[in-house]
Amino acid sequence: MGNIPAILFIFIVNVVFFIRLFLPTSVFVTPDFGRSDALHSNLPEKLILQKSLKSLRVPLWENNIGQGYPVFAQGIMGFFYLPNLVIFGLLPFNFAIPTMYVFTFLTSSFSMFYLIKKLRFGNLAATISGISFALCASMILHVQHFNFIQSASLLPLLFLWLLNFLEKKNVTNAIICSLILSQIILAGFVQIFTYTAVIFFLFAAFLTYLQDKQGFKKVILSYICIVLFSIMLSAIQILPSYELTKSSTRNSGVAGQNLLEAFPLFPRNYLTYLNPFILGKAQDGSYNHTQWSKYGIFWESTSYIGLIPLIFYFVGLYFLLLKRANYVLLAVFTASIIAILLSLGKYSPLHIVFAFPPLNYFRVPARFILLVQFLTLIIAAYGIKSLQEKIPKINIPILQITLVIFTAANLFFYWANYNPIGETKKWLTPPELANSIDSSQKWRIFSFASKQWNNVFTTKGWQNQDENYYFFRNSLDQNLNLLYGISQFSHFETLPTRRYDLQNLLLRNSITQKGEKINITKRGQNILKQSNVRYLISPNKIESEGLSQVKSVSKDNFIFYLYELENPNSRTSLYYDYKSVKTTGQYANLIEEINPAQTVLLENIENLKLENGKGSISTIKIEEDYQSYKITTDKQGIFVVSNSPYPGWEATIDNKKTTIHPANINSQAIIVPQGEHKVEFEYKPKSFLAGLIISCASYIFALIWLVKERLKFLNRFINTFLLTHL
Repeated sequence: MGNIPAILFIFIVNVVFFIRLFLPTSVFVTPDFGRSDALHSNLPEKLILQKSLKSLRVPLWENNIGQGYPVFAQGIMGFFYLPNLVIFGLLPFNFAIPTMYVFTFLTSSFSMFYLIKKLRFGNLAATISGISFALCASMILHVQHFNFIQSASLLPLLFLWLLNFLEKKNVTNAIICSLILSQIILAGFVQIFTYTAVIFFLFAAFLTYLQDKQGFKKVILSYICIVLFSIMLSAIQILPSYELTKSSTRNSGVAGQNLLEAFPLFPRNYLTYLNPFILGKAQDGSYNHTQWSKYGIFWESTSYIGLIPLIFYFVGLYFLLLKRANYVLLAVFTASIIAILLSLGKYSPLHIVFAFPPLNYFRVPARFILLVQFLTLIIAAYGIKSLQEKIPKINIPILQITLVIFTAANLFFYWANYNPIGETKKWLTPPELANSIDSSQKWRIFSFASKQWNNVFTTKGWQNQDENYYFFRNSLDQNLNLLYGISQFSHFETLPTRRYDLQNLLLRNSITQKGEKINITKRGQNILKQSNVRYLISPNKIESEGLSQVKSVSKDNFIFYLYELENPNSRTSLYYDYKSVKTTGQYANLIEEINPAQTVLLENIENLKLENGKGSISTIKIEEDYQSYKITTDKQGIFVVSNSPYPGWEATIDNKKTTIHPANINSQAIIVPQGEHKVEFEYKPKSFLAGLIISCASYIFALIWLVKERLKFLNRFINTFLLTHL
């Protein structure tokens, strides 16, 4: 196959695979356990990204989830990933999503194609590898995780440039490696960056040991510098994410036992190289067990790359072990074995490494299988090239075309209609219950965990279940609410803050269920009232005083009830009475005792003298990261905003800075003196500012260096041309 036909075929394969997302414009709505990561996380994040680009701001904070949340710091949206800036900055949202998919998978295909060409394995091997990497299990089974596939698509490009660096150990190649690594971070999946940095380091170290033992130390130090510089380039994302991690329940990493046992990869899962559904599949519910520690998760444990690449992998392995002369492939094979061992988690003799940073900050060691599939395809490409040399008949064009078409057809057979899609316009239309919620005052809702979703998912998957999942949108839970302009007490719990986690723990412990009826204690209701929650959505009837049913919606045997809570606090309140709190236990006890409309629970303050007073609050301006109010009070009081007291928030009274005190577990409070005042709250995280400065300085250095080298090359070319022709 020639270059142009190969490139054209790869392009056509990717476009055909995703063409159904354009006719009409649609999005993958693949369900997960209890929710859909596409609908409940990635789609809302990309919607925030686009709205922020349109208003020329960075989405540092989101008011409508979890009493406010540092959504940028979470990193999932990939705001500074360059393709996102272009695609979501220029295209309407319904076209941006399918375009993002096509671009991401073309990136993975073409970068894999040119990597194999770089290794001189020929067009046939490059074409098969390019198609197989884009349509391998780790890519297809993660289409609902936009940040995962965007980060993963850059692996071949990074590996290609790492080879360039190992050939010519110059600053230019090192900088380009760092730039690609930084984009893996900025795409929003730091775990892939970490796992890739580890495995590629082992590859580079082993290759250098085989080729140039004297240069070993230099390469190791250079690689460390490449990784460190990529972190500096990505500091604008890394520093806010680190700050969130330190404020979250993962501040010390993931507990070793949970990390290794929660989502295991079993040795038997490697049978999925033969058939992705050999152990069952999520599509029909046959691999959707909620006992993850016993069964694992389908999309994290499946490694199919296609039959043709698998066959040629063993061919390549045979020639590699027979000749042992190709040091690059020996290093690839060694790195792949280590990646396999690491992917096995608790079943691996290397499991001890997950007790140490940075690996102990990430769940699901099984995600190393992404790198296993990638490295396996490189050896498979070598097998194709080796067999072409041994059996010249394979070079007959018709046979090459047959192999390429069979590879694509084989992958299409399993994956073309595996993930369900939904028309974007339809799925972004508010569900029925959303229309019964008064959002004019920005009241929050609270959604109970629904067993209805998992009852379908674990038994039937999503095959012929589209309308059921469409109906389940009525729960409006965990960031799904953002698609419909509604504010939610909860948020998608990737990195929950410790305050948020405590508040939810106390609330969950205040909710009981007997049969099909739910009861919420006074403590639970007070937590909701303090948090500005007016509406509750439940799959069961609530039998508690203080709540009244507003509406119910049903489909077949599924039902959702909408309840209204009496007398919830507004987003802002003035208090003239407080209780001082120092411990979690005091919070748990006092919440039940107080009247949340009259008394605030306040941290870090004692002996504050207050008198009964009256006051008024007028809202001047509300934005995501800025709020201003006019407050009039006849006595000194406590002004409380139902907004998380996260690091970076600053408050002023009449332009003079004042202290923000944590209140009601997850709200902000300031002491306001008697009189009329202008009060302002602004989110100005120092972590973002520091990251911005470091990233800008790093990019300026990188660009100056690359431009200078380009000019040097151009100057040498001109001089050579003049000397040759004059």
